[in-house]
Amino acid sequence: MVGEWKQVARKRYEEVDAAIKDKSRGPGHTYGKAFPEWLLLDHERDMLKAELAWMDKYLEIGMTEPRR
Repeated sequence: MVGEWKQVARKRYEEVDAAIKDKSRGPGHTYGKAFPEWLLLDHERDMLKAELAWMDKYLEIGMTEPRR
C-alpha cells in the first residue's frame, strides 16, 4: 500500500518539478510563471518531497501495512 502511494507521489513530484522548470528564469526567478502559480507549485513540490521522505522512513522501519 505504501509502495503504491510512493509511486503516485513520486510521479506527481516529477510532474510538478517539470512544470516549475519548463520555462527559463523569469522576473523574480519564478521560471516564467506568475508568482501565485509558481508559489503553489513550489509548495506542492516541497510537501511531496517531505511525504516521500516520510514514506521512505515508514518503509525503513518495516511498517508496510497500516495498524488496525
